[in-house]
Amino acid sequence: MPILRELKKHSTIQKKIHGTKIKSKFVLSVSFGDYKNTRGGIAKVVSAHQEMFNRHGVSYVCIYPYNLFNSKPKKDNKYWGVNVDGMLRNVFSTDNLLIFLKHLYGQGSFCESIHIHHLMKISIEELKKVLDAIPSKVFFYIHDYYTICNSTTLINEQGELCRDKFLTKEQCSNCKFYRSSLQFKSVFIAFVNKYIDRIKFICPSMACKTWFLKQYRDFKDITIVVYHQVTNGVYQIPKKSSDKIKIAYVGVPVTSKGWNHYKKLIAKYQDNHDYEFIYFSSIKDTSVDIRNVSVNFQTSLSAMVDALRTENIDFVILWSIWPETYSYTYYESYNSGCYVITNKDSGNIADQVKKMKSGQVLTEEELLVFFDDFKKVCELRKDYIGQTPTVGMELTENDEIIKLSDQSESNEITCLVRRYRFNLVGSLLKVLYQIKLRYKK
Repeated sequence: MPILRELKKHSTIQKKIHGTKIKSKFVLSVSFGDYKNTRGGIAKVVSAHQEMFNRHGVSYVCIYPYNLFNSKPKKDNKYWGVNVDGMLRNVFSTDNLLIFLKHLYGQGSFCESIHIHHLMKISIEELKKVLDAIPSKVFFYIHDYYTICNSTTLINEQGELCRDKFLTKEQCSNCKFYRSSLQFKSVFIAFVNKYIDRIKFICPSMACKTWFLKQYRDFKDITIVVYHQVTNGVYQIPKKSSDKIKIAYVGVPVTSKGWNHYKKLIAKYQDNHDYEFIYFSSIKDTSVDIRNVSVNFQTSLSAMVDALRTENIDFVILWSIWPETYSYTYYESYNSGCYVITNKDSGNIADQVKKMKSGQVLTEEELLVFFDDFKKVCELRKDYIGQTPTVGMELTENDEIIKLSDQSESNEITCLVRRYRFNLVGSLLKVLYQIKLRYKK
């Protein structure tokens, strides 16, 4: 049987857990899922970090709560998937994870910093055991608003954006996110206070920092802004090669990202052959009859920019209805020479559109009539290329986090568990996960 063969193979691997090749320093990264096999901005950040730290001679150990079927997580989950430099190493209980990390130290390596990318699905009590064992500095990334409300986007049950007075009984008591968010808030504050002397929050934009500090003013002095990317080189925006105007949607086709607003434009102009609508996403929506360009950053971190440039897109609709903390899709669109249309509630997208003069911030009413005058739209596109003839050639990960993480003096791990304990559950979970990935491909 395949499972038995895999288990036999895995038992041999277990005996060699001390042989993991590791560089002289490593970063311990914590997230809610396996970044090598998931989509989304957080997975892209972690993937980019792994590549960047590896290039700088630092190993990257990522741990995430093991959840085979992505079902509702158990709060007392004690199992972690462990990736080392991009490769799945094992599924460990917390005790065995500490033994594994202890043996990395035994090879002459040490953890220079801990990066927490998310707490969703994670047992805080189990995570505290890891942080208690390793005295390294901690960087906590704010990728969304999960720390404020479990909705993550600040969109309530009625589909409305909550702008302030978060988790108040008057405003939130009838919302399905209220009770769980309130419980999490007290746990989160206690968690931060426990490590307050060595923790820093990293926001990927000023917009993100502003929203985060609305709820957590006491953390102002330990909250900094580090943008995810920087641009290098010069890209000449090509002049139009056709009479058609190409209007794109970029990213996952969901309501919170503005997909419904984009569909309204498709419906309105579907018989207008002056316009071509295209959406760029690895996820297809069969409810629309327009061309889909499949893009997956797991194949290349520059995949979206490459695709947008290849298609020579004129306008991109980034109509997020929540305050985006960063938005890879904005920077990808801008650095592809596209004119970006957004709204005032889109967070860093709106901020960057105004700062870079790379598009317009409209109301919904203005969006729905924006493309009515084709001649005016063509002139606007021509003027934009004339005013912004070049953008960055490539987007690369900002290495400021490398400098912040750097620690020349080694530290010691405190591990009360003396030796690795064979755990059939952990072994079986890894095998099942590998089989799942095999069939997924």
